[in-house]
Amino acid sequence: MYVYILLIFCCTLNGLVLDKFYNRNSRNFKTLLFITFFLLFIVAALRFEVGRDYTDTYVYSYVKIASGVKNVRMDIALKGIYKIMAVLHANVQWIFVITSFLINYFACKSIATQSPNCKMSFWIYLCGTFYFFSMNGVRQSVAIMIFYYSFKYIEKHNFKKYAILNGIGFLFHSSAILFIPLYFILNKKYKFKMKMILIFATVLATKVIVPFLTSILLQTHYAMYLINGAYSSQDSLNFSMYLNILIFVLYEIVIWMKKSDNNQAIIYSNIHFCGVIVSLLATSLPMMIRIFMSFRYLEFLSVPYLIEIQPKRKYKQLIELAVILLYLVYFIHGVLIENGNTVLPYRTIFNKGW
Repeated sequence: MYVYILLIFCCTLNGLVLDKFYNRNSRNFKTLLFITFFLLFIVAALRFEVGRDYTDTYVYSYVKIASGVKNVRMDIALKGIYKIMAVLHANVQWIFVITSFLINYFACKSIATQSPNCKMSFWIYLCGTFYFFSMNGVRQSVAIMIFYYSFKYIEKHNFKKYAILNGIGFLFHSSAILFIPLYFILNKKYKFKMKMILIFATVLATKVIVPFLTSILLQTHYAMYLINGAYSSQDSLNFSMYLNILIFVLYEIVIWMKKSDNNQAIIYSNIHFCGVIVSLLATSLPMMIRIFMSFRYLEFLSVPYLIEIQPKRKYKQLIELAVILLYLVYFIHGVLIENGNTVLPYRTIFNKGW
């Protein structure tokens, strides 16, 4: 527990200092950003039996592949890495070293290039629990972080680089295939009225769409998400979903009040809107909760930007304080009390536990 609290303190403090640098290409900025990345990386990379799927999924799959078992259900990139590791007789810990590097590298690069408030981004990244989710949903977290980093290519109208990045994400988690067509949707400004109609239509269509999707998915390897108890109990909106709806509404208000085409605000609003649609589907199709994660965890970029575009400084400071307290409570409840993603107690490969 204490290692996580110390990590949050150090990364947030580093973020506070990073915000003082006007030139993000300066050596000082890059050095401090690397230190922050290294802290995030090393804690995740050296974990031992931390995360619900650590042993039952990742270690178990590696043992099977190393033993020569064929047809192990796994995405292309991870299976390839496992096979190389097996040939080299490498310790299974290397898969966590590699994935932790990728996740936190793209997270830090996203913050450096897209966030106007590094302090808030690191605070939300950790207290908003994506960091801890990434210790469990390892493959999906790699794909999600690559997706967020690729946003900069939407603004630059560079589909090729956007598609290549999310193609790499697809190799780690097949859900990333959904991100590629979003390139043609996310930077377009849609009327709020049309979005409300789509939300209403989604609520009505769940009675038709959900049974249809269920019948298809039961014939695939995704059936586990329908019959596994961990995914079959989602029958109402949870706090994360309500928070996503709130951020979406706030972005829509800002866009409407400013009456201008702020590309970054439009992209963030559209991502959270996708989250709203998926969260409504998740109330009837539990596996959608994993897809929802792809849109919900954008908060570590979208919330700081939402604060930044608030014109009145006194309101900005109050909002920052409210956000800090909100995510602090979220961290205490979700990690320290409920032990979400089974990240407690924290252990390393060098000791029994901290």
